[in-house]
Amino acid sequence: MLIPGAPFVLALNHLVAAAEWARLKLEAFAGQRLLLEIGPARLGLAVTESGLFETREEASKENAGEGEADVHILLPPATPFLLLEGGMPRVLQDAQVRGNVEFAETLNFVFRHLAWDVEADLAAVVGDIPAHRLAQLGRATQARLRQAVENLRENVREYLLYEAGMLVTTGEFSRQAHAIGTFRDEVAALEKRILALPVANGA
Repeated sequence: MLIPGAPFVLALNHLVAAAEWARLKLEAFAGQRLLLEIGPARLGLAVTESGLFETREEASKENAGEGEADVHILLPPATPFLLLEGGMPRVLQDAQVRGNVEFAETLNFVFRHLAWDVEADLAAVVGDIPAHRLAQLGRATQARLRQAVENLRENVREYLLYEAGMLVTTGEFSRQAHAIGTFRDEVAALEKRILALPVANGA
């Protein structure tokens, strides 16, 4: 399955174009190819000579191999929730990155530090004061969504830990690990004693 390339690239290029430092960093990697993957969804991108991104449909095909891309980024399935929790820096913590080291490090730096100036974009459409109020409302909404995600995660953890019994606390895990280690040592000692016993000669 392909990620809808046009909207994603349009948004990404908007952020890069607004950050001259990012565009200049990417210019050095013109022609380099990037493959983004999240679950069954894939999107192939390439860096243009102007330091922006363009889609590469041939790199996004289901049968495309990782070798066709200079860098392959495997995003975690929980990316939408991680974006709410901590933005791209949080997503990249759990992402798997393979390929050209220098290009990968540049992408990592750019993606971590790109920021959308929502208020400036809104001001160009509705004016400064309405844009400021809308931006404040957006930040408040994002904070509530982030808290809702955190509450959901904590509720799931407590259910698995205390009701379903599918998780154990750190203390319980340590006790179990110690008990297993002790049992392993006792078995090893018993094995040594058995090997030390005299073997009776057969008739």
